[in-house]
Amino acid sequence: MTFWFATADDCPLLAELNHQLIQDEGHRNRMRVAELERRMRDWLAGDYRAVLFEERSEVVAYALFRELPDEIYLRQSAGAPSTRCAPRSGRRTSGSPWRCWSPTSAASRSGGRWASRTTR
Repeated sequence: MTFWFATADDCPLLAELNHQLIQDEGHRNRMRVAELERRMRDWLAGDYRAVLFEERSEVVAYALFRELPDEIYLRQSAGAPSTRCAPRSGRRTSGSPWRCWSPTSAASRSGGRWASRTTR
């Protein structure tokens, strides 16, 4: 699995992923993809960062977060249906994209920023 930090060029993809999550969860948010994209651009132009996860040339997850002095605020996170927990079991249906955020993973905290071994 590889991951990269999103840029403004990734906002259309992030908006599509967010829209799919909204639909899958039956959320009451009725924003259209174009509105979600504008909102994502605003967040990324501000204090938020996003990371996208890819496996076998397919984007399988994303996370939108903001670094605060003493914590990281996770605003959104979503995985492709194949990476989500199976109903009632709590077990992932495949490998978890979030493993790279653990303290023992390839991604490590460095100088106040997450450092990645992979780039895009």
